[in-house]
Amino acid sequence: MINSFKSDLLSMLRTLPMLKISDEFREMIRDRADIVEIIGKTVALKQAGQDFVGLCPFHEERTPSFHVVPSKQFFHCFGCKVGGDVFEFVKLRDKVDFVDAVRILADDLGVPIPEQESQDPKAPKGFSRKLQHRTLNEIADFYHRQLLQNGQADQARKYLESRDIPLEWWKRFQLGYAPSGPDSLFAWAVRQKKWSYNLLTHLDLIGRKSEGNKFYERFRGRLIFPIQDEPGNVIGFSARRLPPDTFGGKYINTRETDLFHKGRILYNLHRAKEEIAKSGYVIVCEGQLDAITLTMAGMPNVVAAQGTAWTPVHSKMMRRHTQQLVLALDGDVAGQTAAGAIFPKLAAAEIDVKVVVMPAGEDPNSYFQKHGVDQLRALFRKAIDFFDWQVDRLVQESGSMTEAQKIHRIDTILGFVAALPNPLYRASLIDRLAPRLHCSRQAMEEQLGRLLGHAPAARRTEPANRKFPRVDRFQLTPEELLLQAALSSRQYAEMAALELTPSEIPNTPPGRVLQELLQISLESDVEWTGREWNHLMNGETGTAISKVLMQPVPGDWARAARDAIFALKRGAIEQQVDALNRKMSAAPDQIDLILRQKRKLLDRLVILHKIHECAEE
Repeated sequence: MINSFKSDLLSMLRTLPMLKISDEFREMIRDRADIVEIIGKTVALKQAGQDFVGLCPFHEERTPSFHVVPSKQFFHCFGCKVGGDVFEFVKLRDKVDFVDAVRILADDLGVPIPEQESQDPKAPKGFSRKLQHRTLNEIADFYHRQLLQNGQADQARKYLESRDIPLEWWKRFQLGYAPSGPDSLFAWAVRQKKWSYNLLTHLDLIGRKSEGNKFYERFRGRLIFPIQDEPGNVIGFSARRLPPDTFGGKYINTRETDLFHKGRILYNLHRAKEEIAKSGYVIVCEGQLDAITLTMAGMPNVVAAQGTAWTPVHSKMMRRHTQQLVLALDGDVAGQTAAGAIFPKLAAAEIDVKVVVMPAGEDPNSYFQKHGVDQLRALFRKAIDFFDWQVDRLVQESGSMTEAQKIHRIDTILGFVAALPNPLYRASLIDRLAPRLHCSRQAMEEQLGRLLGHAPAARRTEPANRKFPRVDRFQLTPEELLLQAALSSRQYAEMAALELTPSEIPNTPPGRVLQELLQISLESDVEWTGREWNHLMNGETGTAISKVLMQPVPGDWARAARDAIFALKRGAIEQQVDALNRKMSAAPDQIDLILRQKRKLLDRLVILHKIHECAEE
């Protein structure tokens, strides 16, 4: 059975370039890692019986609610509800994905990671990610030395000084210079370091000329910005043209490689992620110099999208770190257009967006140069809600607009509202925007309904949420209680697998874990060892498992499992009854048929109660 959780996880992993971590290696790291020792490096833990407690590192608290259970090798916070195994802790602590968490733990334990081929079938044999990272890190050092020492770099140094970027920040951001000579990097990398042509070609540092067996360097006579991935490894470069040169594009980036995917990279994220966690929000600007300028100005929670291109992957990356984002794009038409293009992708990830209104023709660096740090910081403190910014622009420009142009702009704003997944937020925005736009609420609702592709919100009947009652004797939902029983013994998982249909189990994190365990119980008759669900001890499913394992143990497991199964079956029937009640209101001509169907469901509910009462006696 491939449940929705597994499908979502596999889909996400296929979009990212990474090494394959074998099950055997993962379990070896899990066995060797002492979760108390690993967490104890970050959290001051005190022993409480067989467990350890401390202040949660993932939310502010004064009374310890963070528990580590060494006997089961997991943690759980009763305050913010996060939990999981040692891999999940490293993922949350370092803001990395699962593979990088394994790498970090392996490095801490001194265990070498067996290098395997990239998932990209086109990747040349022998160029492991480790080799590529090491090579690019050394090349970044080479370019940095050129900026500091090479006489040819004088123009690059003058350019940085003209942008008010002092030497200290060249070093902090490892800025570099690519010499203009035809084989400067080539001479150092191939003749001195003895690196292969194929490796440098694969990393897009040199290219092959069309005539003959000749090579050329990709970056020449340009200012170099090393680009790092989230853990901090150099994965490519962005090279800026220097005045007075006008040849080629203003910026040249590394082409797509095993490591460098522009749609999955945010400049400075590896430095900014801790500051994002502290401040609770992230600033997104266009270019590297803007990110450096804002960091200099005391706003280190900044990343750059390397231009105005923004992808859904960028939004997911941000969502892992924060739900609050401030756009600080250039104050020109292109920047305003980019903000409108970016917003729907952020809205889909349920990220709240504010906008810093840059004066026309300005960017953060140019504003900093003209007005200084204090005024730049003051400008950012005035960041306004995305929708207020849109309405303000419309009001300011309305004097020169025709009625048709105004309506088109209102439609554009409603399109942004339609991008929001939360219907309550959409309704709240309509209430707030209608008077400012001098439109009736009803008219805006009707147009929003057309944009959403269904009836207007005011006339639409939303389907009721499925209600699954809590089992009276426990502070757990039925699927959580049944999961607790199934984790305690395979026999309760098998019991549930035989009595429940997939549609009777809610599509919640504990429900998805339960679905997985029920399938495993049908495929094997061996009693649990605990390894059966290790692959689920990450993310929301890991939190679900850690939560139920931290709950008090029922005195009678069999009775607890029966209660949970009964509650799930009852909830599924009640949901069907609710659906028929809604259908009866919408289709009065089918009332006789609907009443018969409802009668059958109510009969099933009566029988279900009688069976459960008999089992309780």
